[in-house]
Amino acid sequence: MNAKKRGLSPVIATILLIAIALVLAAIIFLWARGFLAEKLQKDLGEGPEPIEVVCEKVDFDGEARIDLSNKLYLTAINKGNIPIYGLIAKKKSRGSLTLIQELPYAFTTSLLSGETASISTTSVVNILPDESLVIVPVILGESGEQTKAYPCEKKSLEIAEKDIL
Repeated sequence: MNAKKRGLSPVIATILLIAIALVLAAIIFLWARGFLAEKLQKDLGEGPEPIEVVCEKVDFDGEARIDLSNKLYLTAINKGNIPIYGLIAKKKSRGSLTLIQELPYAFTTSLLSGETASISTTSVVNILPDESLVIVPVILGESGEQTKAYPCEKKSLEIAEKDIL
């Protein structure tokens, strides 16, 4: 046999094995970190709560008006204790929702309990008789040091075409 062939030294083989294990561990960690995103929370004075729980406490009412140039005007009334920071307007037709405009920081200040505010969209809106308008309230939550807008989809208000002024 050929005695001049040499194998890998056990030290180098061990170092390569550890390096491969560390690279795989780093890849798995980075992949899993995407699933464990920081949760949004809101502090109402009694300690932070998950934003989904706070969303259930949102209570608002609203009206919609379309002028002659098909510009949409929304009026929101905060009937609850959670400040509302904006609205999202969507058009619902045959079960599908189409975004009209996001107005996440639409109010000059937060819409506090009992307050009313009006805002207008910049886009032209045409609501047909079999369509409706969906208004979604937006609240703010904290994630670490950041403040992020969170739409409360479950508390959206649907306004039928016949109820739009």
